[in-house]
Amino acid sequence: MYFFSSKNLEKWKFETVLAENSTGQIGTMWECPDFFELDGTHFLICSPQNMKAQKYEFHNGNNSVYFSGKYNETEHTFQKEAPKSLDYGLDFYAPQTTKLPDGRRILIAWMKSWDACVVPDSQDWQGMMTLPRELEIKDGRIWQKPVKEIENYRANKCHYTDKKIDCYTTFDGIKGRTLDMTVELQARSTMTSLLKWHAMMSIAQRLPTTESQACSRLIVPAVASQRMSSVSEKLKSQIQTES
Repeated sequence: MYFFSSKNLEKWKFETVLAENSTGQIGTMWECPDFFELDGTHFLICSPQNMKAQKYEFHNGNNSVYFSGKYNETEHTFQKEAPKSLDYGLDFYAPQTTKLPDGRRILIAWMKSWDACVVPDSQDWQGMMTLPRELEIKDGRIWQKPVKEIENYRANKCHYTDKKIDCYTTFDGIKGRTLDMTVELQARSTMTSLLKWHAMMSIAQRLPTTESQACSRLIVPAVASQRMSSVSEKLKSQIQTES
């Protein structure tokens, strides 16, 4: 990945090779690069094509990853760490960021995959864009959350506290094809709770989850198209085994 600089955005000067696929394991062509600084750390986002899975990572084939590291502005060198997945959904590609006047770094991606890029003759467009996400750093990793402006479009607010969820549980006011939910689960076994939550709902993208060591609470924010579905036999078995 070549790095150029310009003082007038017309004449450009080659500075260095900012990053390269020296191991040959990070796909082939790196599409749509984005290089920026966030809270003192520099990040390089790109979308490597034809990337092979590594255990539980990079299963999309055409992935979107990020490198974190230290950038030397004088020598134009970037000491990057190992790549990390930016999103675990299949339809997420070519993310780009921008910095707002208030300092927030906002990311938007193409909600589509090259592997599913089929355009009928009668269709004039392909895919759509993701919801804008605000980026922040926690424990050396990029965390993402929907921009606060989305709250202006919410309606029919519903709140429940201290409710038991068991597979086919339903609550008044929670229904429809699209839900914006923040859920807190508290249990002795975090994995059991997470499996039961996945069993109850069919979720369009992998849930970002964190466990607080102080109170052993599993925080599961879900901003995705969601719908109730039957529990698969495989997942039932996993829950029984965990229990």
